[in-house]
Amino acid sequence: MKKSNEQASLQEIQQKIENVKAEGYFSAYSNNVAFSTNAFDFSLVFGEMTDITPGKLRIEQKVRIVMTPIHARLLLQVLQQQVDSYESQFGPINVPASLQVISVDRINL
Repeated sequence: MKKSNEQASLQEIQQKIENVKAEGYFSAYSNNVAFSTNAFDFSLVFGEMTDITPGKLRIEQKVRIVMTPIHARLLLQVLQQQVDSYESQFGPINVPASLQVISVDRINL
C-alpha cells in the first residue's frame, strides 16, 4: 500500500528534525499546572505541590511556558494521542471525583 503524500511529507519533516538541548535545559517534575490565557497567548505555570496540610497548600512554581493559541491546540491534540496510547497499553487513568477539572478562567491542576 502506498503512503499518501501527506504521510510522506510528514515523515520527511520528522527525518529532518534535529533535537538539540539548549544551554540551560533542565527537566522538572510537576504535579500542578496553573493556566491563564489572553487573546494572544496561553500561559502554563508548572509547579510541584510540596506541602499539603489542613488549611495549607504550598506550590513551588518551577517553570512558565507561554505559547500561541495554535501551539496550545496542537499540544492538546498530541497530549490526547499520548494519553490514549498510554491507556491502550496500561488501562484507563482513573481520576478521583475530588480532582475532576472544573471550568474557570484560571485553574490549578
